[in-house]
Amino acid sequence: MIDYVRTCLTSAPRARTLWATGFALATLSALPVALAATLLAPSAAALLFTGDLALAFSLAPGGEGLPGGVWAPVLVGLVAGVLLWGRVYAVAVWASDEANDEGLRTSLQATRGVWKTVTALYFLYGLAMGGLFACAFAPTLVGDRQSASPTIGLILIALGLRTVIRIVLTLGIRAAVLEGLAGRAAWRKGWALLGARRGNVLAAWSTLVALGLTVWIGGRLLSPVLQDTALDYPGSSAYALAREAGQLLVAIPLETFLMVVALTGWSAVYLHKDVPETRPAPTPPRGLRQTDPWVRRGLLALLVLAIAGNGVPSAVDAAWARNRNLRLAQIARSEIAPEEALAPREARPTGAPEALTSYRVDARLQSDRLTWTTRLHYLNRTGETLDDIGLHLYPAAYAHQIEEIPLADTLSEGDLNGAFRAQARPGTFRVRDVEVGGGRGRWTREGTALTVSLPEPLRPGRSVGLVIRLEARLPQWPERYGVWDERTLLGNWIPTVAVRENGLWRLDRVSGIGDPFYSEVADYRVNLELDDALGAVGTGHLTGVAAGGARGRRVWTFRSRATRDAAFAVSASIQGLEQRVGDTLVRSWYRADERERGASNLEAAVGAVRDFGRRFGRLPHDEVEIVETGGFLGGMEYPGVIFTSDSSGALAGVPLLGDIFRHAGFDAAQERYVVGHEVAHQWWYATVGNDQIREPWLDEAFAEASTRLWLRRSDGDDRVFRMVNGTFDVRARPGVLFAGVEDFGSNSAYSEAVYLSGANVLLELRDRLGAAGYDRVMRSWYRREALKIGTVQEFIDTVSDVAGPQAARRLRLYR
Repeated sequence: MIDYVRTCLTSAPRARTLWATGFALATLSALPVALAATLLAPSAAALLFTGDLALAFSLAPGGEGLPGGVWAPVLVGLVAGVLLWGRVYAVAVWASDEANDEGLRTSLQATRGVWKTVTALYFLYGLAMGGLFACAFAPTLVGDRQSASPTIGLILIALGLRTVIRIVLTLGIRAAVLEGLAGRAAWRKGWALLGARRGNVLAAWSTLVALGLTVWIGGRLLSPVLQDTALDYPGSSAYALAREAGQLLVAIPLETFLMVVALTGWSAVYLHKDVPETRPAPTPPRGLRQTDPWVRRGLLALLVLAIAGNGVPSAVDAAWARNRNLRLAQIARSEIAPEEALAPREARPTGAPEALTSYRVDARLQSDRLTWTTRLHYLNRTGETLDDIGLHLYPAAYAHQIEEIPLADTLSEGDLNGAFRAQARPGTFRVRDVEVGGGRGRWTREGTALTVSLPEPLRPGRSVGLVIRLEARLPQWPERYGVWDERTLLGNWIPTVAVRENGLWRLDRVSGIGDPFYSEVADYRVNLELDDALGAVGTGHLTGVAAGGARGRRVWTFRSRATRDAAFAVSASIQGLEQRVGDTLVRSWYRADERERGASNLEAAVGAVRDFGRRFGRLPHDEVEIVETGGFLGGMEYPGVIFTSDSSGALAGVPLLGDIFRHAGFDAAQERYVVGHEVAHQWWYATVGNDQIREPWLDEAFAEASTRLWLRRSDGDDRVFRMVNGTFDVRARPGVLFAGVEDFGSNSAYSEAVYLSGANVLLELRDRLGAAGYDRVMRSWYRREALKIGTVQEFIDTVSDVAGPQAARRLRLYR
């Protein structure tokens, strides 16, 4: 076989025809991969992650809105590619017969009719492959719960059968081209040859596989461009295009060589030229040994490939590193430390009541040990005479077994790299004592619910003082409350008075679904004693940083007026960027290794604050802090502060998936989407409050719709929404307006209904009212309920008042 291959590849004009067609076939093979890695990276990634062809096509450049929908262009491109492949392959097979020592034009004429049979054979092969792998994946697709090993076994069997069918196809094509057999007869000839000469076929297949491995492994050692891919850069960037071009410069020649060897090798098997002939040993020439010209050409080709393969990636990497370092240096010059965020004054937000319940929290953090005392001045604004006060102790929810802690199921489901399961552990929690009115109090605790008995009835408008002393060992936990990645998150940690409804305290259990928190506005003063090396950012104004009670300690003081909670993030080496948007100062906080993400967080937050402020009204509080936390679930909103994280962090360490996620731009899209959504919560939740347990539609759907409309205006389309949610849309459906967190068994089901379907209720309302009419409704709702707690029925009434009863009746369809 080797002698036959050598003869075919070195005798002109047949050799020129083989090399030309081999080059064309190699280019046809490589270009789709190159396009998938660059211009079509979002589409390829969407297809990989979701399997949704329609979604993948919509993410292609110009893919949305083309006539014929998604299937027509895909099918046209697929058919055109197969037709072109069949035409070129027929010419290559014709030229691989040593009896056809003709040029390219003659080969084209000789295969003018037979190439259609070749194309038909390829279509049949595609159908066979589709059916084969459908059978292999059928158990997974229909949802059978079988173990992984039978599924892997089926896939391995399918791959083996695929190799056999591919060999039969290869031999059948030669029967069609070289003997003029029709499609069915060509298939039969291929099967017959495989059965009659299986030993020779196996030897040829093994030789070609070994040669392919040798060439590609050698190529990777020779050229780094085949080792490192364009995944190191954003898919749409010039760097990725240059990297991919460099890879094609190396890959296409190597693939051309393998293609022409395979073409002539299989023709040798078909023509029985793979049996070595007995020849007399050649007499070595006298004098100086002559070098084979093909050896010289091969060495020259290797030299060119080595130069291209090393020069292109080196130049691209150098340019990328140079520009990235310039960006990072520019960011660093604008950075501030947390201490520089000191606010000289604090002002009561517009519209806030003069008299509110107030909290003073004195906390001491030592490693993962937290002790804190909350001095609560409670003002009875319930209209009832009270015998007790109900409070939430949310940190108690983190002192259970891992699987019982909020969000454990969601975190475990997305823990692809095992980091969460390896590091997470529960914390501890203890109520040390409670004082009421200056004396020891009587109290009971059930889970996260603390009920404090009052020494005497508390009439409306009167106040009472409570002191609650707590201690905890913080959990190793990446979301809301705990220590993770050398950062401490203090969310939902302050004992908070529950909302009083219908004569009862709303002491709902902490669900693992949604954000099950419900509170009224109050005034907060928080003193955090930390090690000198640590910085803190969070809700309200930083009004002081002073020496602590012990050496090497500092006390950070924050004050906020009329907020629903107060949350903080603590970390070493934290730094930030800030930008003013009207009356609001927006800051982004991060660590040194997160500079680029911190800068993009600020850019997204500034755009969202500007858009929402223009459409709904200014925020009552004048600072919004975005903090990078190192978690996994994207983001969590608190008054004046947002915890955000890289949602691709769960893919870290998973081969290729994390790189593909970033390269295709999914992480950047997710980042903007999450920041926009959490910033919107400063309007819908932090300012306009609601019952997040029983009526989460009022904040989650409102934040979701606000984010989608901002991105549409900013980008001109819904591309980011589709990338983040893996879908075109989720229809508005009845029941979402009053769906509570307890109505769902998982966060994915909750998100689909309340976030996506719920947002579409509002977007449908906007379609009916028009953009201006919709904005009037939202501005009116914002003004009416700022710093209060609104209900779904009150929003429907607002729609009726502003847009008319017909619009309100339409909303009631989704109750």
